[in-house]
Amino acid sequence: MLDIKNSMCGNKTWSNKVEIHEKCILNNGTIYMDSLVYDKIRMLTGQITTEWLGYLIGRIEGTIAYIDDIFIPLQNVEPQHVPEIPKQTLPPDIIGTVHSHHNMGSFLSPTDHKYLVGNHPITIVASHNGLLAKMRVKAPCEAFMLLDADIHIEDSLILKEFLNQSLAKIQGNSINTTPLKLNWLGKLWKYPTAIIQPHKDKGGFIAFAVIIGIIIVLVILSRIAG
Repeated sequence: MLDIKNSMCGNKTWSNKVEIHEKCILNNGTIYMDSLVYDKIRMLTGQITTEWLGYLIGRIEGTIAYIDDIFIPLQNVEPQHVPEIPKQTLPPDIIGTVHSHHNMGSFLSPTDHKYLVGNHPITIVASHNGLLAKMRVKAPCEAFMLLDADIHIEDSLILKEFLNQSLAKIQGNSINTTPLKLNWLGKLWKYPTAIIQPHKDKGGFIAFAVIIGIIIVLVILSRIAG
């Protein structure tokens, strides 16, 4: 057996320190989405029965993306696709697109791969089944990789700014130093949030189920007492 560590090739010692990977070393991408953007997508998906397309506004840092807003351009739509988006002025800082498959499910069609994935770093598909997110990233080998992306819903920056401004104006207020979970109450009272992204809404869903369970128990007890 050849001892690589001590072998020579010409006047150079062979090395076994080269890092070799059998597949791409990139992990899944991560998307932090403002909760108002999430609610806008959920509202549009619930109200519009055709496909529609919006542009995602934000920034990308490596395999992490931050989505701060959504811009809906003028567009001509049909039930199962968006055949035309007229030329128009678009906002800066577009990092991707979101489009709806309505009740057809969240997946990337061949057309999506050709026109959306090929032209934008972030592609999100919304449907009644949830959100599907993909991120196009340039790997160390210089090849472009299409990664699955996990979506995290963040408390709205607008609401945080409103809170800070309000606290500064309300004199003598008692400030709660415990971190405020603004989105928890939103998830509880804005159902059906779980329709868009059920696998990301476990906390809100559990709270909702507990409240329903309490109501059922109270109804049963009142009938027994009666």
